[in-house]
Amino acid sequence: MTTSLPKITAIAKGKAHPYHLIAVSGGGSTVYGWVDASTVSVGSEAAAATSYRVKITADVLNIRKGPGTNYGTNGSIKDGGIYTIVAESTGTGATKWGKLKSGAGWISLDYASKV
Repeated sequence: MTTSLPKITAIAKGKAHPYHLIAVSGGGSTVYGWVDASTVSVGSEAAAATSYRVKITADVLNIRKGPGTNYGTNGSIKDGGIYTIVAESTGTGATKWGKLKSGAGWISLDYASKV
């Protein structure tokens, strides 16, 4: 019997629970959430993002509850301002997703440029 392990979707360096995990479809795991470093073994696929700032390039950019368009919206950014990204992840609907430092959620980095 093959058991699918959860997938690491984001890493937030310096946090008490730095790894964000989701269950893999069809697998035996139902894990979802942030976990302690001692509970996971990180392979070469996981890459940590260091904190950096971005300028929003879209007129309106949705803030998502998770890293993907399959997550609901949690508001939007309409000011084209500068925001701090504390973690990166892959996900549906964008090349890469960035987690906002404010905790408001995730944005598509396709509509942001590093400053």
